[in-house]
Amino acid sequence: MGAATTAALLAARAFGRIEWMGLSHQQLVRVSLMLGVDRAPFELATVVRRLASPGATTPQLAEEIRAVLQRFAYDPVKLAVYGAKAPVELVGHLLPVELIGSPKATVGPSHHCEKDLLLADAHLHSGASMGLETLIRMLCLSTKSSPPELREVVGHDEIGEPYSVGVIVAALRQFLIILANQTAGKAVEMPPEIMAKWVDGEFWACVGSAAVIGFKDAAVDHPFTWDVLSAVSSVPTATMWDPIQILHKFVSDSVAFGDMRQRRLCEGLMAALFLVNRFLRSSPGEGLPSFVDRFDQMGLLRDSSVSVGRALAVAHSVDCVMTEEQVVAAEFRKSIGASTGTSLADLEQKILRSLADHLAGFVGSSALAAAPRRLSMPVTFLRTRERLENGDAPALIHSLQPLWRLTSAILNVLASHREIGAYVNAVDVAGDELAMPNWVFVPLLDHLGSVGAGTGRTLVRSCHAGESFLARIQGLRSIGELVLPNRVVERVGHALALDRITSDFVLGSDNREYSRRSVVDDMCWMIASGIHAAEARLLLERIVADTNLHAGGIVVEDMVGAWISRRSVSGFQRLGLGNGIEFPPESVTADTARLAGGEQLALLLLTHRAPFFPFDVLDVPLGDNLTGHYEEMNADFGESIAGMVVEAMKSDVVIEACPTSNMRLSGLPRVAYLPIERWQNLGLQVSLNSDDPLIFGSPIMAEAELVGRYYAERVLASLSRVSTESCCAGVEESSTAEYVVIAEMARTATVV
Repeated sequence: MGAATTAALLAARAFGRIEWMGLSHQQLVRVSLMLGVDRAPFELATVVRRLASPGATTPQLAEEIRAVLQRFAYDPVKLAVYGAKAPVELVGHLLPVELIGSPKATVGPSHHCEKDLLLADAHLHSGASMGLETLIRMLCLSTKSSPPELREVVGHDEIGEPYSVGVIVAALRQFLIILANQTAGKAVEMPPEIMAKWVDGEFWACVGSAAVIGFKDAAVDHPFTWDVLSAVSSVPTATMWDPIQILHKFVSDSVAFGDMRQRRLCEGLMAALFLVNRFLRSSPGEGLPSFVDRFDQMGLLRDSSVSVGRALAVAHSVDCVMTEEQVVAAEFRKSIGASTGTSLADLEQKILRSLADHLAGFVGSSALAAAPRRLSMPVTFLRTRERLENGDAPALIHSLQPLWRLTSAILNVLASHREIGAYVNAVDVAGDELAMPNWVFVPLLDHLGSVGAGTGRTLVRSCHAGESFLARIQGLRSIGELVLPNRVVERVGHALALDRITSDFVLGSDNREYSRRSVVDDMCWMIASGIHAAEARLLLERIVADTNLHAGGIVVEDMVGAWISRRSVSGFQRLGLGNGIEFPPESVTADTARLAGGEQLALLLLTHRAPFFPFDVLDVPLGDNLTGHYEEMNADFGESIAGMVVEAMKSDVVIEACPTSNMRLSGLPRVAYLPIERWQNLGLQVSLNSDDPLIFGSPIMAEAELVGRYYAERVLASLSRVSTESCCAGVEESSTAEYVVIAEMARTATVV
């Protein structure tokens, strides 16, 4: 495992609990590291076992832990600083490597990633593409007071205790501003409550207690009220200071020769950084639903604490991604919020405004000033957990109208603003596929592919799929329904279900409960695609019989026909559901439902729900009598189904691999478990991407370094070729001067 990794784990234990924030060195050692001295290494060994080499025993781990503790004299800060030297893929979720390690150059070429190897990143989300250092800089340089809702952004420490991330972030900003002013020899203008706790060394202890109560509504008598912590202080100008340099110097000075008070402040600072990092960074094996929640909370933290314009934030993101000239292209995806009440004109305006911000950000990027690049802003459809209710009448399970209207808005922008619209080169579907499955987006992706050609542009269509699933067949169907029986994408994000080894980690060993609706979708897809159709028909017939759908006039052929109709706008319209791309029905009347029959009723059943038969028979567990049948199919046919999906993807579809993200979310213990090389050996086209550096801590250069460290040169060379060919497809390489022209056009663009 290595001494640095062990040190990182020990430091994370010391700084991982909100109640310990502000404790002295001796107190931290007593409560977190020594744990009774003799038994401590054995107890800590259980914490680090999952990162140890296979076959390592508890006594071996205990000896390694004891050696590291003695080497650093049980000093939590020294453990943290040394732990930052460990590989980021092992410790990035534990400690803020960028903030507490020795200042170092950005990740550049090495013997694992040659200078002439070109890279591109097509799997970035605009708001999460900056680094942690950049977020802290933007936070500290903000000139606005933090809004009250920021204190309600909540994280959980290592034992699950909630704390207000907003309180800690606001305090971190004030702390670094004090340091900056003192370093510059300037008078510090701060609320007296803050300065009093600074002088006596109790600043972080007070912050810790404020963070514990900060997410609650109850009025508590505390010196660090929200008004105190969020006050606009004497912020030095950006030219006077760099918050990250100030932070590094304070930590190194404290370790080298700090007095007791300075050490106490440094230990509290370290705890704050650890807890912010814990909130932002994805943890091993946390799964996609937890990541989606983290992403949403991260966005709230970023937007409510940073006052710089969106264009500047985009510029910082470009610079964080394109740290070397060999990174030649990047797509910064932008999710466009759409709700039932959002008009078509409003959505078009949102797209144009986001384009203007991104193009202005490209202009402001120092990376672009160094060399021409290909940059674009795909529009992302976000999956949500929203489900409609319509009283006693059938209602759509998921709201389609806003998504269909956004589809129209995208096409209108491309048709009316051809020059700036060229930078919307792609559309993407992202989010938790268990919360909102692919069938919601398949007809829209199909429509964008067929109608997009009429705009003179061919949109690249991408969808996250096969990343989160409860059964292998479910994950394969999530990927497979994008390419079979007809293809509606050119790229698939993650696609982990294609690989048996990775699937085993995603699924784990927990008992799972399958819903009838999901299994019906699986079987309909298999029958429609000709994949083990006879076996799929047998299980679907059993479900139809078990739910008594025959009494409603529905047979297996109706279910499969309706499933196929659901894949296109024309299919909805053919069965009387929808009269145009902008206005699909949000609900149907009870009378319409009662009069429907056969395939039309089956389509209603596949897309709607209601508290009466037959709309109440699918959103329930599969049942013990059918679960065994379904699990046998997964065991018997999982690999052959995967093989058929692979064959359908070989020539026309790129898999967007994101190594650190895939390891972190699925719980893969080592890089060797990643399916990249196995996919390449099967003839699949695979690109290399980073997937949200702010959350995973690994920009594209670091991802290339990681892959190059563990795989043969040909693996990385193939990733480079596919990445640079598929990223920013249709977008020309441009210089800053050329982006200035197009950015001005975007700034003045209006809805036609």
